[in-house]
Amino acid sequence: MDNIAISLTQLLLKGLPEGFLMTLAFHLFTDTRIVRDKFITLGLINILVIYAIRFLPIGIGVNTILSLIALILIFQLYYRNELSVVVRSIVTAVVIIIFILLSEMVNFFLLVAIFGQDKTQQLVTGPSELIKSLATMPSTLFLTLLIYLTYLLRKKKHGKI
Repeated sequence: MDNIAISLTQLLLKGLPEGFLMTLAFHLFTDTRIVRDKFITLGLINILVIYAIRFLPIGIGVNTILSLIALILIFQLYYRNELSVVVRSIVTAVVIIIFILLSEMVNFFLLVAIFGQDKTQQLVTGPSELIKSLATMPSTLFLTLLIYLTYLLRKKKHGKI
């Protein structure tokens, strides 16, 4: 199995923003009102769960699926939602997986276009946790953009804009 554990640097630079971003997406896509204290608590729990899952002896990709399943469960337990919200949570998890995949692919292709295949491989697999985090941060920005655009499209579709 691949070692997918992350360093404290990666947790701070990528894990925190992405954990809160996934929590935000769940709120936005399930039409759940954001209450600041609940949002922060749920986001921190999500980040800790994601961090812990990455230490399991599992392959890359499995961690994302397990993290989203955990977020669905935590979200439901925390908000005690009705069945329609549970279904929207599951759909949201699938959408987030697709968005993460797209974001990471775009980031990788941009890195290859700018630095070439060999240098990109060095950037994302090298020993410097800071460089790894910085090289993959654009994927978080792409993920943010995809979530925001989807949110706007959903609002427009339902006549809320």
